[in-house]
Order: sequence, then C-alpha cells, then structure tokens
Amino acid sequence: MKSPLILHGTGGCYNSSMQRLIKGLLLGLILLITTACVQRAPLVLPTLVKPSVLPSRTAVATLTPQPMATQPQATLTAVPTATPTPRLHTVALSETLLTIAWRYGVTLDALQSANPEIDPNILIVGQQIIIPAPAPTESAVNPTPTPLALTLTPPNCIADAGGGLWCLLSAANPQTGSENIAAEVRLFGSGSSESLNRLATAPLNRYLAGETMPLAVYFTSQELKDAPFLPPYQAEAVLVQALPLANTQGRYLPLVLENQQTDLTPDGTGAQVNGELVLDAASPAPASRIWLVVALYGDRGQLLGFRRWESPQPLNPGERVSFHLELYSLDNTPIKSVVFLTEAVP
Repeated sequence: MKSPLILHGTGGCYNSSMQRLIKGLLLGLILLITTACVQRAPLVLPTLVKPSVLPSRTAVATLTPQPMATQPQATLTAVPTATPTPRLHTVALSETLLTIAWRYGVTLDALQSANPEIDPNILIVGQQIIIPAPAPTESAVNPTPTPLALTLTPPNCIADAGGGLWCLLSAANPQTGSENIAAEVRLFGSGSSESLNRLATAPLNRYLAGETMPLAVYFTSQELKDAPFLPPYQAEAVLVQALPLANTQGRYLPLVLENQQTDLTPDGTGAQVNGELVLDAASPAPASRIWLVVALYGDRGQLLGFRRWESPQPLNPGERVSFHLELYSLDNTPIKSVVFLTEAVP
C-alpha cells in the first residue's frame, strides 16, 4: 500500500499559498475551455463628437416645407383720372357764345379762350365751336355762405326748335347789392316726383340794389328724353348764392351808358338796341373788360330773353365805345320793356 503524496514546504508541510496558486491555474483553465465554445458580438463604443453649434432650446427640429403651388395675387390697378375732353358744338340759328356757354355749364371766358379765332359778336350757322370741360368749382372745398335775400321770379320755360328747353328767371332786391348770383332751377314733369336740376348763373358778376338781374339755364333735348318724367313741365327756382357786395373799391369801375336807342320789330317780338359806353373820366384805372347786358321783359314781368355784349377793346378813363345788338323774344311774346345793365373791371 502506497503512502499518500505529501508536499513539504519550507516549513516541511503543505504550503497554503501554493495551494491557492494551483486553484487559480485550474480555474483559469476551466474558463478558457468554456469561452472557446461561445462567440460574443464585439462591443462598439460610440464616438463622441463635440458639436460646433448648440441647437436652440425651442427649435428641436427644423422642417423644410415643400414648395406649394400658389395662386397669383390680385394686383390693384389705379383707376385713371378722367381727363377733360373738349367737345364740339355746331352753332344754330340765333345762338350766341353766351347762350352756348350757359348750355354747357362753362364760363364765357373759358369758351372764348378755347376759341380765340372766333369773333364773339359774329357767329355763323353751322360753325363748330370747341366746348372746354367745366372747371372744378370751389364749392366742394369751401362752404358756400348763406345767400342774401333776393326775390326770384318763377322760371319761364320755353321750348326751342331743337327740342331743348330754356328756363329764364330774374333776381331782384331793391335794398342790397350782391355778387355772383346763382339759382338752382328744378324741372318737374308728370309720372314721377324726381326732377332735373341745373344751376343758372347771372351774366354779370355785380348786381346793384334796385336792379333786376336775368338768369337762364338750358335743358338739352337728350336730357329731356332721358328724364324720368314726361311733359307738361313745371319748374321752380331756389336761390343758391348771392354774396354781399363789399370791398368793391377798385374792383369795379364807373361805366356810363349814353345815347341808347331801342327799336322794336313791327310785331313787338324783336328789338335792335344801339348806344355808347363811356368809362368815367374819374375812373382810377383803365377798363380791360366791359360788359353790357340787354334783357327783354313781357307785360307780366316775365323774362323773354337777354344777351350779353363785350367790348372788343379796352377803355381808358374818358374813352367810349359804341354797341349794336339784335335780340328777340324766345316764345314770340311781345316785348313790354328793355333793361340795360353794365359792368367794367380793370
């Protein structure tokens, strides 16, 4: 019988450290054998890259939208301003520049400026005259003052051969003079309460106390055809403007009427007037514009017609100019009286 193996160390007995070494070698050998039978996936560590720009706290992600088809935006085109376009008027029998100016609502000065080659005292039937566009009035900007109290006669409306309608009236105040008289004539008919309204202006700027100032307005045949009513017509007049006659020193010059003569036609419906206008020798300045208005009235005081004449030449103090006019009653009513009005300005 064999005796057991006894390991002797330095101390002649079993060394514990040696024992631990042998156990460790045996354990490592077991592990090596075990891992040789199992394949492990390699461990990949993430690569840490320090960002150069830190993202915003609120913008976690930015989405780039895809382009969308858009509808074309409407473009606002400025409405063009209406350009005043001159019109042409063909002179009819017995028309004057003054009546044509009233018909189209323009001033006589504007009409003459648009037709400098035309003699205002000699119009030829069939002649064409340029009608300028009416100038804008200041009434839309400056409020019109309360007009002075003037008495208006009822409009005397008379149809002409062309199918139009003249409405004539007069303004009077024996106590007070005024300037720039204007009245609105309202024309009514049957079948409607609506009216056609047109402004009637005086042929002179100045009205003296005690005078009777004629006014007129014309409704064209087309306006009457387009009106919402039918004849018979009725008209009324409302005073729109009559400014106080003040600070006239130097604005109006003293003009004297001399040697006037009136000859009526045999039937009393027409008149020829002649005379002279003299600028007073004491006038403070020459007169650059001289106007004469001759008005015809019937036996009831109704205005039958009138005409304005303008001197073809200026006048120095003490000088005179002759005039000759032919007038007629628009409705062939006999003439009862003839009235002369004058005006001169520097």
